[in-house]
Amino acid sequence: MKKILLFVITTFCLLNPLAIGEETTSTFVLTKDDVNNVNADDLKLLFKIGGARVNISQVDDNDTIVKAVVTFDNDNAVPTFTTSESGSTFTAEFVSGNDIKRFDKFNRFDISGSIERWEITIGNYDIDTNLTMNTGGATGNIDFGGMPIKDCMLNLGGANLSIDFSSPTSRQVDDFMINGGGIKISISNIGNTDFKRFNLLGGGNNVELDFRGSYESEQHDVAVTSAGGLMNIVVPSDSGEKLNAFSVGTLLTVNGNGWERTFNSFTSKNYITDDYSDQETKIDINLTGVGSIISVGRE
Repeated sequence: MKKILLFVITTFCLLNPLAIGEETTSTFVLTKDDVNNVNADDLKLLFKIGGARVNISQVDDNDTIVKAVVTFDNDNAVPTFTTSESGSTFTAEFVSGNDIKRFDKFNRFDISGSIERWEITIGNYDIDTNLTMNTGGATGNIDFGGMPIKDCMLNLGGANLSIDFSSPTSRQVDDFMINGGGIKISISNIGNTDFKRFNLLGGGNNVELDFRGSYESEQHDVAVTSAGGLMNIVVPSDSGEKLNAFSVGTLLTVNGNGWERTFNSFTSKNYITDDYSDQETKIDINLTGVGSIISVGRE
């Protein structure tokens, strides 16, 4: 059974000189009781946000899973929050009133009067979570640190985001996947997810990936594809790394101590660190670059 929850806890109107109409604020809350009452074993947490400023932070709250305060132009469609149950899975979906597809190419639109503002806080909770975020034209700062994430999927278009895992997730992330077009993102402390598989695919992007953090397991596989983009990758010096790179029209630089080149051709280059077999943590990177500038540094 699916139910629509439009929890408008606080509503007010402000005159916005950049907007055509007035602003309204809605607050959506997902509590632990919402999930516990249906005896769910896992949570699907979905955010579908277009043309918005988004900030996500962690708070010390033992009753709340997600609290989203959304400010929007009341001439636009109203954001929604829906929940549903299927078997042992509880799904919570937060959707903006703006059409994500309209804002995929953020800089091509004059949306000064249409920007939504999402202030999201994540409380303390302990249930396996499948996290999906779909955004078009989103800017902001996001902290997923400490969350019980099992799988993470980020589908980003025209986004400018700073993403951090400020503390270790309470689950090992099995699959961390990013699809992006025309994005500028930085992701810090990826090692705090202890991911099994990390995959990024996109074109026309400016990306910074920092794989340092707290690893618990041994093997970690990374696959990255960049077409017509800029990418800076940082890997930790206290892990062993392999790098297999295939490039066409791409400038690739490999920096830091310990790298040894094991294969070199016009399009393919393979590297391994001299301490690879001795390190408890190993990161294997398969990198494909087409018309890109890519740097891999060990720090």
